[in-house]
Amino acid sequence: MGVLDKKQPSFVKFRDQFFEIVKGVTGQDIVNPYASWLEIGDEKNRQEILNKVKEDLQSQYGFEVVIPEKLIEFEGAVESVANQVHHNFSTVYLVERINAKILGEENISSKLKEQE
Repeated sequence: MGVLDKKQPSFVKFRDQFFEIVKGVTGQDIVNPYASWLEIGDEKNRQEILNKVKEDLQSQYGFEVVIPEKLIEFEGAVESVANQVHHNFSTVYLVERINAKILGEENISSKLKEQE
């Protein structure tokens, strides 16, 4: 399945998936999305959460999302981390869609030229 076949998730859906990964790694339910990210386990747990999010996105959408290392020690809310990751994902998603459309058009143009 290519990027053109999969719709980008809303932030709410993305955040919910992020919180599920947090729960899977730490066992903690995110009751308060404004809770401090630094209180979510230790550095190793937060790194594991971000890696799992990255792996899941790559598995679902077929492209790699860059997640800045600085987010491991981000001083802010858990929801803010989800928001930053979602922003990075959305940017790459749009670029991948544009590339897929351009390449698709080039392939169509090449096939039409071959038929002439």
